[in-house]
Amino acid sequence: MRLPGVINNCIIRKNGDIVIGAGSCTLPEVNKKVETMTGAGLGGDIEIPIEGQFEAMSANIKFTNICEGMVVEDGKVMEINVKAALQEADTESHETGEVKILSASMKGRVKSLKPGDIAPGTKAEAEVEMTVTYYKLEIDGKELYEIDKFNNIGRINGTDLAQAVRNALDL
Repeated sequence: MRLPGVINNCIIRKNGDIVIGAGSCTLPEVNKKVETMTGAGLGGDIEIPIEGQFEAMSANIKFTNICEGMVVEDGKVMEINVKAALQEADTESHETGEVKILSASMKGRVKSLKPGDIAPGTKAEAEVEMTVTYYKLEIDGKELYEIDKFNNIGRINGTDLAQAVRNALDL
């Protein structure tokens, strides 16, 4: 059996170019939208997930210091691609060298920029937060998520949760 091990290394690209100075990226949290249903005959409130609908998403790119790579023109859509080498462990052989590719693609706009603290002998640890309107996450080419808010696409493990809705609307 293969166990997830560690992220051996990663690279972050903005609009195809390597982001110099980027230290890490916090990927978007995926939460389905829900509506609370209540009524006669029910034993209380029930949260109903709205299939194919997701709450607002955001991602954070953390930089080791203030640098040009963190600057993005306000109002411009940016595309962020993260590739990581996931090093796994084999429970039978105890080998830890097999590597899988994690790929995350996101599109969105800058929401906030935190330049960090400036002090002698320290890193500023700047951070850019972006809204995310498109998000795709894959491991070794297997799609885990593809969420495209503008095109009403919401796939999880290859199953398009919004297909029935698009069909009902003739989209």
